[in-house]
Amino acid sequence: MLNRIAGYARRREAAKELPKGSGLVLKESFLRGEIARGDVPRIIGASPHTAQKVTGKLLSQRLLASSSPKGPLRLGFPLDAAGEYFPNLYPAGAD
Repeated sequence: MLNRIAGYARRREAAKELPKGSGLVLKESFLRGEIARGDVPRIIGASPHTAQKVTGKLLSQRLLASSSPKGPLRLGFPLDAAGEYFPNLYPAGAD
């Protein structure tokens, strides 16, 4: 699972669809279950301002989820990432 999350993020970062460091945040949220927003700058090795931009982008794309605007972050499972995170979950052509 960790390799699929990392691969998905790497492809999206290379295509400039996600900011640099997104994969690190997604991997860490998967490994720890949830992360404090204040940990993101350390995880990606960037300023708090840059970390806010990364966090905002991941939240807007539902790749991260949170119960409140200042609450901890956890891995999200948006529909468009489901095929990458869980390949062959459904048979081909199933609706």
